[in-house]
Amino acid sequence: QSILKCFVDILIYFRELHYFTGMRRLGYIILVLLGLPAACRGQLPGCFMPDSANGLAMVADKSLDGYKGFIVGEFHDVAIVPAVKLALIKYLHENRAVNDVFMEIGYSAAWLYNRYLATGDTTFITQPSLVYNSTAEGKAFWRHLYAYNRATGGHIAIHGIDFERMEFVKAMRLLEPPGVPKPDYIANSLRYIDTLSLPVVNSPELANTYNRIKRSAYMNIGTFSRYYGDNFNTVSDVLYNKCTYEEYHERDKAMYNNAIWQMRAQGISTFVLFTGKKHCDRSNKYSLSSRLMKNRRLKGQVADIVMVAEGVNGGSMPQTAPGYINGSLYMGTAFTDSLPGGCNARLLPAASGPDTTLSVFPTYLLLLKR
Repeated sequence: QSILKCFVDILIYFRELHYFTGMRRLGYIILVLLGLPAACRGQLPGCFMPDSANGLAMVADKSLDGYKGFIVGEFHDVAIVPAVKLALIKYLHENRAVNDVFMEIGYSAAWLYNRYLATGDTTFITQPSLVYNSTAEGKAFWRHLYAYNRATGGHIAIHGIDFERMEFVKAMRLLEPPGVPKPDYIANSLRYIDTLSLPVVNSPELANTYNRIKRSAYMNIGTFSRYYGDNFNTVSDVLYNKCTYEEYHERDKAMYNNAIWQMRAQGISTFVLFTGKKHCDRSNKYSLSSRLMKNRRLKGQVADIVMVAEGVNGGSMPQTAPGYINGSLYMGTAFTDSLPGGCNARLLPAASGPDTTLSVFPTYLLLLKR
């Protein structure tokens, strides 16, 4: 049976050759030959297989070794995604020295998640539940990431690049120095936070509160700095976030600026960045991934990875044919063939083919079973 499976897996490898031409075909053949021992153990390179902890583990893919940064265009509403993200983070941490994880969240949410990873105290990420922590799969992601980070030395850090949501209220409260009376100016500025109910949705009232406090801090930065003390750097990150709801149309540019600023300020050279698929589309020269991959310091060192799920187009619209990417059909019925038995997901070099209308391809596709 194992010999038969090995033979079938090898056939699957070579069936995919028609998606490659010229030197890319030669490169893929070399990857196939390197992967044959794993294939004969039922482990395709880039395959995400069930592990002993009821999660997923990624089989080694040496083609990733040439990159320092990874931009992942993800679905926000496909159940398997959190488990795949966790497996990818573990793999990159262990094999590419990636400690820094950028997400489509604000600075305040990132601070709260990092406090959770440092302490295990779930109250930091609940009441209310933060972005990426509102589903059973999302909660499991953070629970397992905490356990993994603790077991491996606690080096993983979360970074926010998106606009601030309602969690900024919670962060501002927790960052206040305990037992220190607020100066009148601070008390007047923060009274909106003190009276605001946390479960409030992302409403205009919340945006107005954020902007009101931001203006107050800007006009009297010395008072805020003295009051918050060592926490003021975090407070200023939250209040002076380059990504704002009002500038939503410039969101990709703002997220890019936030990411680059943190990389430079903190000396980050290896990273993985997760963002919605629409922000990871190189056919749009203004997208987040396009901007990052054209950055002079990062150029040639970053791979973009776009998720493709069975019967999903964009993010939520079911389709009759499998394997959609950014609205275009990829590989047709070959989608299922590229995910052999045992693979719940698979990282696969992207290439143009007869079944697609994509004009610009990412470095990799990440195929997901549903």
